Amino acid sequence: MIDTVGTGSRRISAETSVNAITDITCAYLANPNNSTSLQELPQVIQTVQDHVHSLIETVSTYPLSKIDGLNDLRERAETVGGGVHGGDSSSLPPPGQPAVPINQSITDDYLVCLEDGKKFKALRRHLERCYGLTPEQYRQRWGLPSDYPMTSPNYHETRSKLARKNGFGRAEPPESENPKPIGRGRARGG
Repeated sequence: MIDTVGTGSRRISAETSVNAITDITCAYLANPNNSTSLQELPQVIQTVQDHVHSLIETVSTYPLSKIDGLNDLRERAETVGGGVHGGDSSSLPPPGQPAVPINQSITDDYLVCLEDGKKFKALRRHLERCYGLTPEQYRQRWGLPSDYPMTSPNYHETRSKLARKNGFGRAEPPESENPKPIGRGRARGG
């Protein structure tokens, strides 16, 4: 198994490479302007992988002194604490303006993330994965009330109905008047 990709002193972990390939491929497939059949999928993945590895090879051999603004990027990375993914929430810069007005961040069908303006039915996973924030930290960061929802109202209602239908939240399942016999299904004739 390959642990690193690239040459020279600047090598990139295989995990970083796989994450880049996955993110780019998912973004390509999610774009409604791109139509890809199931048979074409391996070719798309291979093409993305080839381009990512080519880019890694190019970057790993490029002299750092020729990259304009490299020190600025390093300083920003240190300030944020490892970048957007996996950063420590305590090292995030203080919030500026939210991506959308707070009173417009909750709609019936989705919530809008105040960090980046993206729409979600459920916000919790996005906050943890991209910003390292728990719901409580997110609420505190933006001065939101403790009952600010992490799921859209319609999604919450749909999941709640499904849970009630399946009997979740009850101490005992209700006894029906005509219990179904336990068996292997109907007998096959023949």
